[in-house]
Amino acid sequence: MKLRDGEMQRIATSILSRLEKAGLLRIVANRAAVELRIVSAFRANLRAEEDLDVEAARFAESHSRELVGMDRHKVLQLVKERLAKERGFTL
Repeated sequence: MKLRDGEMQRIATSILSRLEKAGLLRIVANRAAVELRIVSAFRANLRAEEDLDVEAARFAESHSRELVGMDRHKVLQLVKERLAKERGFTL
């Protein structure tokens, strides 16, 4: 999933607002710093998912002779899902 910085910022703000409204969170420190940490977590997750994409593509490329006639997109998705499961990564 691709997210721009502005989208990540809006999501972080929304998450904090909803948690506060539900009484599950009370921010006593710098709200902007908390939002920044959430955005950083989003970025780290997106980088990890991009790494999975690259590794899945490498695998599919290295096994392309065995995968003749198969839908490349489907193969990439299945490989990515398997790699994510092995690493405990939620897609």
